[in-house]
Amino acid sequence: MRPNQVAIAVKEFVEKEVKKIPVMLYMEGTPQSPSCLHSALAALLLGSYKVNYEYRNVLEHRQLNQAVIDISGCPTFPQVFIMGEFIGGGGIVTKMHQWRAQENTDRSQIYFTF
Repeated sequence: MRPNQVAIAVKEFVEKEVKKIPVMLYMEGTPQSPSCLHSALAALLLGSYKVNYEYRNVLEHRQLNQAVIDISGCPTFPQVFIMGEFIGGGGIVTKMHQWRAQENTDRSQIYFTF
């Protein structure tokens, strides 16, 4: 497979993945061993709300990293997709947390909704 074919295949894979998985986190590192503060915070907050999510470490594959950027139009990580829609990165997850905290909502009942 030529490099361009690989890039197209990886992009198609990501497009299918974000539609199939309700909450998908593309991050630098893993939730157990994040490689940047923003990725660590996004994973921590999603986990604190008991959101069932899956993740991929974009540092493991250059093509995966670029495919996610191409799909979202955002050049930084982490990136959160919910129901196939790009929601944002660590900043938006933090803002959602702050908003919910201000609402004084029971965190065990929260599902990130938009």
